[in-house]
Amino acid sequence: MRFSRFDSNQFTHESVFLAYTTLGSPLYGELIYSLALKNGFLSNENVQARMIDLFAKLCSFEDALRVFQDVLREKVVFWNAIISGAVKNRENWVVLDIFYQMCCRFFFMPNSFTFSTILTACDALEELEFRRGIQGWVIKCGAREYAFVGTIIIDLYAKCRDMDQVVKEFLRMLIRNVVSWTTVIYGFVKKDDSISTFHFFKEMRKAREKINNYTMTSVLTACTEPTMIKEAVQLHSWIFKTEFYLDSTFKGILHSFFEQMPNKDNVSWASMIIGFLEHDHVEQTVQLFREMLLEEIRPDQMTLTATLTTCSALHSLGKGNEVHKYAL
Repeated sequence: MRFSRFDSNQFTHESVFLAYTTLGSPLYGELIYSLALKNGFLSNENVQARMIDLFAKLCSFEDALRVFQDVLREKVVFWNAIISGAVKNRENWVVLDIFYQMCCRFFFMPNSFTFSTILTACDALEELEFRRGIQGWVIKCGAREYAFVGTIIIDLYAKCRDMDQVVKEFLRMLIRNVVSWTTVIYGFVKKDDSISTFHFFKEMRKAREKINNYTMTSVLTACTEPTMIKEAVQLHSWIFKTEFYLDSTFKGILHSFFEQMPNKDNVSWASMIIGFLEHDHVEQTVQLFREMLLEEIRPDQMTLTATLTTCSALHSLGKGNEVHKYAL
């Protein structure tokens, strides 16, 4: 564009700053900064914000701070840019100092992006008192309605293993998503509270919230406790009815868990047999039925029906005849 002698404007410089930041190219970043300075576009707010972001990511935080101090700082976008840059450079105490200046000296109202970044710094510093103070600002500014801000708050309390406060904050959230639900569930897993883990998982299903792999991994971890056999069987049955069984990771975890179960009852055997059948693993279905009989577990009508259906799918009259005789 420059070689073709076309004039650039503020939007050109803003976009190119963003591109060089994404590419991670400090040399070209400094060149475009010089060009913006030469063409008089550094007075533009968006260009200034992009420049602060570029300097913080690619050059040095001191340079970014110098640019920040030179601008008028009349919009929250400048404050967010320097706060984000400080977090990326692990200048977390500087983050809190800038936030204090923003709110108490210059009287700017933070937004949801500001809060999410500040809370990240508090998490890194493990500063509970700062966290509570910022939580007050979140309430004051009405930012709790943003799911990701509320999720960061409950994640901070979960890392402190303060699950009572986690639940309180979770129930106060106006909007919840799969991440916020999973954060609570994982918090209970870390505190070795398997019963609460499974309870929240059931509540999550009742709320018809989408469940992802992180949720399932957390719940499966909780169900490995010896006292959670009943819940593990329920989870077994549910997974077999969902797309999670198609995931090789969960399939392996389920099979491993089933083999390690100390007291497999009729329900757990039936769940595995029906699960194999529903996913067309017919050979494994018959094998599992034989293992069940060797364990002297009496199959119920549903298990027998599933095994007979498998024999039909295998076109195995001999195996089908054996199961039929057993049924009689």
